Amino acid sequence: WACASKTGGGTLLTVAVRPGRRSTEITNLPELRRNPQMQALSVDLHAQPREGEANEELVRLVAKTLRVPVADVSLASGGKSKDKQLLVQTLPAAEVVSRILAE
Repeated sequence: WACASKTGGGTLLTVAVRPGRRSTEITNLPELRRNPQMQALSVDLHAQPREGEANEELVRLVAKTLRVPVADVSLASGGKSKDKQLLVQTLPAAEVVSRILAE
């Protein structure tokens, strides 16, 4: 899966976000199921991109989706960008993919 890669500290997950949307959800699951070479998980966020609100909402959504504590998911890069990388500390890449696709 191109958007999840193994790193020394866990799994890096590449995410493209669209803040200020009507709801908070992963929007490209059908495409990811058909094409595992997609470069990013697409996420709509209700929160606005101010004072870290959207980043916090993204971390909470990914933690909930993966069924891990929020403390196990952190922003690795892209704090002020729509293209981000999240570090999932407790799961290998294959398990991250499996849990996302199970949604």
